[in-house]
Amino acid sequence: MADASALQPLQLTISVDDKKGGGCRQDFLLTVFHGEVSMNHDPLAANQIPNAVGYVGEFMMLRTSFYFADVDGDTLKYAMLGIS
Repeated sequence: MADASALQPLQLTISVDDKKGGGCRQDFLLTVFHGEVSMNHDPLAANQIPNAVGYVGEFMMLRTSFYFADVDGDTLKYAMLGIS
């Protein structure tokens, strides 16, 4: 989601040639924003967490970075739900 207002999109063209008579062009739109734009993507479940068996009084560890990822590189905060 953009936090800034956008200017009218610009229609731009890039032209390339190989200096031997060949070339091509490609058109694209460029949208420019005033101010800062903050884009954020939700974290992803990267891999399925397998079912596990635990024993009272024994330590259990889960390498969360293997199972969850954030494409923006944000630090993730984890919480275990369903424990009473």
